[in-house]
Amino acid sequence: MPLYDYTCHDCRQDFETQISFSDLGRVVRCPLGHENTVRLFTFASYLLARGRNGSNPEPAPEPVPEPPPAPPAAPPNPYIRSSGSICGGMSNVG
Repeated sequence: MPLYDYTCHDCRQDFETQISFSDLGRVVRCPLGHENTVRLFTFASYLLARGRNGSNPEPAPEPVPEPPPAPPAAPPNPYIRSSGSICGGMSNVG
């Protein structure tokens, strides 16, 4: 028997309950006994309803592969100062 998600408008509580297809129209009480409940339409219940109505559900899309990891960052160059000038090179001694 499938699980369906419901919410109660009186106590604002979400809950799950097992209901057969033939009992989907009946009133469902929340765990605290309130009858002011509505069924939540989740993606799973949508797919289940499409298949049950005789329509041919579309196949699930192919999973998108994850992009390859970024290459490691280059190590800092010891010959370049943070200001951008070059250090340790030949000096202009005249």
